[in-house]
Amino acid sequence: MNQDIENYTSPDFKGEPVYTFLFHTNNPDVDHGGICSINIEISGAGDVDSAKLNISMPSYLVDGKVEVKYNSPGRETRSFEEVPPITMGLPLELFTNWTPDGFSPINRGERYFNGLPLISFSFKVPKKAPRGGHKIFFTLTYKGQKSNKWYKDNQIMEIRIKRFYETPMGKFILILAAIIAALPGLPTLWNILDILWSMIQTFLCSL
Repeated sequence: MNQDIENYTSPDFKGEPVYTFLFHTNNPDVDHGGICSINIEISGAGDVDSAKLNISMPSYLVDGKVEVKYNSPGRETRSFEEVPPITMGLPLELFTNWTPDGFSPINRGERYFNGLPLISFSFKVPKKAPRGGHKIFFTLTYKGQKSNKWYKDNQIMEIRIKRFYETPMGKFILILAAIIAALPGLPTLWNILDILWSMIQTFLCSL
């Protein structure tokens, strides 16, 4: 642990480490071709000697590579791109404690800096990815500084790729069909629309 990190360490949170992994996203429901962005926090206390994070997701969820960003305070944001699964070593400063403006000590990995989390990642959803729910698995692994014991925390996040009737185009078609069906004197057209709607429902259920 270098001197810069030691300056942030608080004696209030010394001892065997206990950490959990947290994640947040503003778009858990995405369209084909959309971007899914996820922010990462690490909360807990204790002395850590080394740590890593594994991100596992189906390859069909990613168009190209996953972009991972690390926003260290006072430094330029670093980023890299990789195909899943992704395993990355975590900087020890994420597990150090910090006392901002004289308040109670907090874990550095719990804070955003300049409106940005310390770690975030994003990926583009392919146009042919299966619709419905999909899971992303996270494993945080870390080692106690004094005991040399390893610990881990597993978390699962679910994202949904919108079904056709949830997309703007799907909603437009449904509304248009309802308007046409409501027009008087068009029983034949109504029958045709009814048949088409049954076919659409059958197709959507098969996805």
